[in-house]
Amino acid sequence: MIVTLPYPPSALNPNRSNGQHWSKTRRAKTAYRRHCMQEMQAQKVKRTDASTVKITLTFHPPTAHARDVDNAVAAMKSAIDGLAKMLGLDDSNFTYGEPVMAEPRKGGCVKVEITS
Repeated sequence: MIVTLPYPPSALNPNRSNGQHWSKTRRAKTAYRRHCMQEMQAQKVKRTDASTVKITLTFHPPTAHARDVDNAVAAMKSAIDGLAKMLGLDDSNFTYGEPVMAEPRKGGCVKVEITS
């Protein structure tokens, strides 16, 4: 199954050091997780009987600016938590494929491939 999620907002980038108060970051995480869970519901993501799943993240950033894959993965933490909830698993039961920073797309998105 492949699920398309919105690209994480810049407020969730772990290298963001603009003195942003933790409560603003928390609101951004909550809003992003909620948005991703709505997208997963619309794409009919259901609970799984599998004890573990493998997820592979393919990032399509909104612009051609250089980005670090490791920071993009870290920014996806709240979306991954939402995915775990939708699948009925703890995210400690996820294994990860190699993340990829692919070509930019208007608006940006993240393709999440889920395999049992």
